[in-house]
Amino acid sequence: MESSHQHSPLTMFCILLIFSLMALSALTWFGWSVFQLYVQIAENGPIIVFDKGVFYMLGVGSAIAILTLYMFYEGVLKLPLTEKVAKILTNSLIGSFSVMFVLPHIVHYPVESYLEGRGYNICEQASYQWRRYQKIVYVSNSDACAELIKRKKNRITGGV
Repeated sequence: MESSHQHSPLTMFCILLIFSLMALSALTWFGWSVFQLYVQIAENGPIIVFDKGVFYMLGVGSAIAILTLYMFYEGVLKLPLTEKVAKILTNSLIGSFSVMFVLPHIVHYPVESYLEGRGYNICEQASYQWRRYQKIVYVSNSDACAELIKRKKNRITGGV
């Protein structure tokens, strides 16, 4: 990709830094959320929150990291993109997008089956969905669900 306009080193550094931070943030969010889900399941608590939307972050973080590598390769190292490197980056990017759209659904069903098999039910009123982003709240008893609904209503009404 040739361009008649060359960016200053400071501009390139800032762009790479921003993209690197975005990739790191998305991957950290994903990792932390998976760890929290694991801890909640291992502790058998009365409430388990499955953040289905966070599983999109693995694909997003990977895609941004791949784009950052591409920018570093061409923008900083000033190396021409060979056919082999282009193929690797393209396949990795396609894989990242595939993970982004498939992983949330692949993970959701085994988690749901496992939790339902252990006596957990979905607390619909405490769960949340906006477009494709979804937080599913599983509870082991109806009292936990009622408490979550009460807290949610207090938060919405400001405690009134």
